[in-house]
Formats: sequence, structure tokens, C-alpha cells
Amino acid sequence: SLIIAQLMARITVEATAAGPEKAAETMPVVEASRVPDNAMTPTSPAEELSAEEELRFSLQYFKINDQIAVINEIPHVTSNHSGAEAIKLLKAILLAVGVDSSSCQFEAGQFNWPIAADLPPPDDQQLVARKALLGYIRKRQEEDKFTNLILFCAQIESLLQPSNSASAAHDFEITQHGFHITVTRSLQAILSVPSLKRGVWQDLQLLKSRLESDNS
Repeated sequence: SLIIAQLMARITVEATAAGPEKAAETMPVVEASRVPDNAMTPTSPAEELSAEEELRFSLQYFKINDQIAVINEIPHVTSNHSGAEAIKLLKAILLAVGVDSSSCQFEAGQFNWPIAADLPPPDDQQLVARKALLGYIRKRQEEDKFTNLILFCAQIESLLQPSNSASAAHDFEITQHGFHITVTRSLQAILSVPSLKRGVWQDLQLLKSRLESDNS
């Protein structure tokens, strides 16, 4: 559509003007076909946005080490918990699954959707946002070569769920590019509702086993 074409043109122009570091965060998206056939479309009507509601999310990206990267979805509304609290929680979670984060500076890369605030939302917001998000993830993986990506998320979970799964998938492989994605609750959600920790720990078990196997 015209709106999608305008958006992609804006992404390309802004990425070129901003230089290589910014370009990594605003790159044109890869095609959805680069992800396995079972990938990543929301299936529940309850998850779909109304025509009047605009999809908005903000992400922080951290390269932890050569194996692990993290994306954390941060709330648009003011949180009762500081960024320092979220980083402290993230360090504790990484330690629990056997990841040494001592060399990580925890300097966050940023990704915001929508990228171009002055363009009207496209007809299919979820599809366009999904492509942009997957493009961002793929670009980061090309640069940092991680084999495991942990997504602490809220809204974006519906953009990343396998379409043929009867229930939410919390660990799956992007087979064409050789890395795994582990999906769980956002750090801010865990801080706000500590009882979520049990479910988060379950979500991380396949990752923990994979890291133990890789490092043995």
C-alpha cells in the first residue's frame, strides 16, 4: 500500500542520514519469508487492534556476550520502577540461567514503533510492525552473532508467536539464521507483579538447558 511504501522510504532515508549506528536500528525490514513457515503472526482476535487504536511499543536491546542478547519492552506510561531496578533484575535472571554478564556495560540500543510518528498508521499495523521488528532483530543478529535472544515483552509477544501453535510458544528457533528466541514477561511486569517469577523461570528452562549443553 501507499502508506507502507512511505514508511519504508522514511526508514531508509532516516537510516542513511543518521549514520551506521542509527542505521542498524532503523534499517529496512527483511521479508517475513526469511522466518520459518510456522512463524510469528497473532492468531487470537482478542490480540488484534481496533481500527482506531495505534500500536506503539519501545524496546531496549542489550548484547550480553557472544551467545546471548536481550530485548526488553519498556512501558510507554510512567513506571513505578527505575531502569536501575530492571537492570539489577536482568543481571539476576541471567546469573540464574548460567550467563556471565560481568563484561556487559548494559548500554541499551533503542527501537521504537512507530518509527515515523508523522505517518498515519497502516491498514495492517500488526503485519507492518512485525516485519519491522523481525528486520531489527535480524540486523542485530547479523552484527552481534548471538545464538540466543531473550525477549522480555508485553505487546510484542503477539507479533512473534508461531501461527500454528495452539498455545503460546516461549522458545523456538529461527532455523534459517541459526538462533533461538526465548519469550517471557517484561522486566517491568516482573517488578510490578513478583508472582510472575515462577512462570518466567519456566519460560527460561529450555534456554538454560541449551546453554548448559553448549558450555559443557
